[in-house]
Amino acid sequence: MPLGAETFAGRYALRPESVAEGIWLVRGTNAPIAFANGGAIANCAIIATAAGPVLFDCGPSLAYGQALRRLARDLTRRDPALVLVSHLHPDHDLGAGAFDPGLVAALPGTQADIARDGPGMTDAMFRMLADWMRGTQLVVPTRRLEPGPLEIGGRTLQLLALSGHSGGDLAVLDPRTGTLIT
Repeated sequence: MPLGAETFAGRYALRPESVAEGIWLVRGTNAPIAFANGGAIANCAIIATAAGPVLFDCGPSLAYGQALRRLARDLTRRDPALVLVSHLHPDHDLGAGAFDPGLVAALPGTQADIARDGPGMTDAMFRMLADWMRGTQLVVPTRRLEPGPLEIGGRTLQLLALSGHSGGDLAVLDPRTGTLIT
C-alpha cells in the first residue's frame, strides 16, 4: 500500500435503536466529519406509517442514503413514503439521491439554503470523504413543507420551523408517542 493511502471501508453499518412505538433512531458517530467515519455524524430517524416510513434526514452520501432506505424497508416492510431534510448541512441531506426526488421535502428556507450553498458544501465533502462520496449528487428538495400538521399513512406529525443550528431547522413532533425529533 502506498505511504499515506487511506483504506476505504466501503459500506455503512447502520444500527437502529427503537425510541418509541414505530420510531427508530439511527445514531451518528459523536465526532467531526472524517474519512474514518464516512461523514456519518448526523442522527437520522425512521417513523413508521401505513403509507411507508417517513425518514428524518438521509445522511452524508448516496451510499448512506441507500443503506438507510434498505434499513427502513427492513424495519417496516414498505418503501419510504417521504424524506424530510431538517436543514442545510451536508451530513443530513446528501443521501437524498437514494430516493425518488418527489419524496424529498424541506422547509422553503432550507430549499433555498441548499440551492445556494449546497454545491460548495458538496465539494468539501468530496474532498474530505473521497470514495465514501462515490455517485453522490446534490439534490435540492423539491417538495415544500410548511409548519403545522402533516397527515401521512394514518399518522399525524407536527412540523415545527425553528432556527438556531442553521438558518432554518425542521423539527418533528409525534403527538402519539410524545417524541420530538430534532
